[in-house]
Amino acid sequence: MANPDVSASAQENPRREGIGGWLLLPLIQLIVGPFLIGFTWMHLLLHPALMPSFDFHGTSKDLIFALLGVALSLISVTKFVYGLFCLTRFLAKSHTTPRLMIGWYALIIAGAALVMTEVAVITLNIGSALMSDPAFLIVISGIMIAYFKTSVRVKNTFVK
Repeated sequence: MANPDVSASAQENPRREGIGGWLLLPLIQLIVGPFLIGFTWMHLLLHPALMPSFDFHGTSKDLIFALLGVALSLISVTKFVYGLFCLTRFLAKSHTTPRLMIGWYALIIAGAALVMTEVAVITLNIGSALMSDPAFLIVISGIMIAYFKTSVRVKNTFVK
C-alpha cells in the first residue's frame, strides 16, 4: 500500500534517499573546501613573501584591486566558516540543508564573479575572464543550485 506522505516519484524509486549518488559531490566539496581555504591561509602566513602586494600609484585601477582584495578576503573567511556549518548540517541531514547549500553555491558564484572582475581589470579583456576557471565554477554552481532545488534524493534525504 502506498504511503500518502511520500511523493509519487519517491514511491516509484525508494532507493533515492540518503547521502549517495550526486550528493557525494557537494559532501566532498564541503569537506575539502574549508580545508583548502585554511591550508592556503597557513601557507600565506608561513611564507609572507607570497602574499600579493600593491604598489599604489593613486590610480583608479589600484583602488579597484584593493577593494576586490578586501571583498575576496571577506568571502574567503565567510566560505570557511559557512562551509564548516553547512558540513555539520549536511551530515545531520537537517531539513535546512538544501537552503544552506544554495547559499554555499551563491558564495562560490560571488567569489568567482569577483575573480572574473579582477581578471577583466588586469587584462582589460572580458573574453579572458569569461573563459577562465571562475566562469566554470559559476556554471557548476548554477547546476548544483538547480539540483538542490529539484532533486528527489535531496527531498527524500533532507526535507522529510
